[in-house]
Amino acid sequence: MYQSIINALKNEKAIDAFDMLNIHKKRNFKLPVLRPIIVIQKIKSNLILKSILYVLTLCWIVLYPLLMVFKLVKYIKKLNYGSCNIDKNSSSMIIATSARIETVIDGIDKELIPSIYLEVPWININKLNLIKIDLMSVLSFYDLLKALAYSIKGVFISVKDMKHPVEVLQTYVLFEYFMLYIGLKKLKKENITSYWYSNHYDRWSVLLDCIGKNNVLLQHGFVNDRFELPYKLKNIKTLYYINEQSINIFKKNIINKNSNINAIQLKNTLELKTIENKNKSIFIISRPAQLELDIELIKILNELGIIIYIKPHPLFDKDPYKKAFSSNNKCILIEDNTYYPDVDIILSGYSTLAIEYELLGKKIIWIPKENLKSIKLKIIKYIGENKNV
Repeated sequence: MYQSIINALKNEKAIDAFDMLNIHKKRNFKLPVLRPIIVIQKIKSNLILKSILYVLTLCWIVLYPLLMVFKLVKYIKKLNYGSCNIDKNSSSMIIATSARIETVIDGIDKELIPSIYLEVPWININKLNLIKIDLMSVLSFYDLLKALAYSIKGVFISVKDMKHPVEVLQTYVLFEYFMLYIGLKKLKKENITSYWYSNHYDRWSVLLDCIGKNNVLLQHGFVNDRFELPYKLKNIKTLYYINEQSINIFKKNIINKNSNINAIQLKNTLELKTIENKNKSIFIISRPAQLELDIELIKILNELGIIIYIKPHPLFDKDPYKKAFSSNNKCILIEDNTYYPDVDIILSGYSTLAIEYELLGKKIIWIPKENLKSIKLKIIKYIGENKNV
């Protein structure tokens, strides 16, 4: 159990370091950041938040037991002592530790999907039209006490494996980790031994890999051929992938090379919305931490007199985008996360949404491979070749 958390945190630290390298070109330990891809913009602009994180880092071991007791009280209130009815014929279930499972599951034939899913209290799931098993109906008060004890011991075990004080913040989710660990062990006694999930390689993926057998992994995000996991997944029986390039990366960098997996391509369920002036429009799929680049891009593209659709990353606050582009009548900010305009040319960072557009025959300009001048020239070339413009 404790070895699994060490492996899980190794993966989490590697993910954060890779994100930091992509943003800053170096691993900057001066920024006390978890998930730099999400938080770094706020820390850079908010001295108070940065100071709070520094204090947390320095005092973490002292504050940690108090935080865990707070979580204990919070989850005691959520305990659900109702019956937990599980079909005795079921041996697999969906684990909803990521809200992305709601949309990814649409790319799979319905008759193949398990009939039940386990919902955890820290993720809101609304669309899964399956039988729900609430983790809080599986756990007891005694189980929460065990999770408290495991997490306090776990933080001291984890610290031994850390190379920098900032990394201690990764242990913030140990209580939830051990809650799920205990719950899955109890469900194993009910014959649930295989899990379907859409967490590629984070802590939850490692946990499920350590407990489950013949698991099913659903790709929900972009995978980079430059990133290799410290702990590779060993118990994957089936991989649902987005495109051929992705499956090769999974086999090389994410799944243990000795694993004999069945690979199936997800169906493309992207529904494009008809728009006016399609031939004079482009779509920018924004990457996390890309706002400054987007502003420069749109400034250059405005010179071409085309309509620009821009979609911020769904994890990001849209207010900075509203401030930056609300006065630009040629720029349409997409706030609905389910709206996808039917354009023929897309500018994107590494994004699975762009891959889905590409699979529909759309032209993709991959921003990381270009500079601002070459992007402009490619779009001018595209407009010039289109006889309807």
